[in-house]
Amino acid sequence: MGPHLAGALVLDVGSVKVKPARLMDDRLAPGVRVVGTHPLFGPQSGKAGIAGLRIAVCAVRGDRDARRVAAFCRKALKLRVFLVTPEDHDREAAVVQGLTHLIARALLAMEPLPTRMTTASFDRLMEAVDMVRHDSPAVFRAIERDNPFAAEVRERFFALADEARGKAGEG
Repeated sequence: MGPHLAGALVLDVGSVKVKPARLMDDRLAPGVRVVGTHPLFGPQSGKAGIAGLRIAVCAVRGDRDARRVAAFCRKALKLRVFLVTPEDHDREAAVVQGLTHLIARALLAMEPLPTRMTTASFDRLMEAVDMVRHDSPAVFRAIERDNPFAAEVRERFFALADEARGKAGEG
């Protein structure tokens, strides 16, 4: 497709930004305009409409196109827009998405879970699990493997979980 994209605006909509931004910048011809985007919602959270939901917009080849995409998202789609670098996006997404998907995977593996005598906080955890329950394994892999900051976040989480486990066992 590359030779047919001269002057075109190419957007990605993936959960990870550093790697795709680098690939698009390296492999697409200089005349191709490139902006990275990440709608911070999926089919479950956007099923009642997307107005007010969030989207990250990352300049890859200059700020002008990214600002124009951000303005469109803000005005036409009524989204809350965050203009960020691919690195800043992935650093935050490693925590926000990485932990959500990791914890959801663990809770899904523990099913069946109680549904009768639950607390409000447990119900909210299960809402989070349900929002990612049907995501493909490829989404989980991208979030956990392709994000350059995810491994560090996972290691910190597991270290703190081990610390909490030790305190839970203290008498």
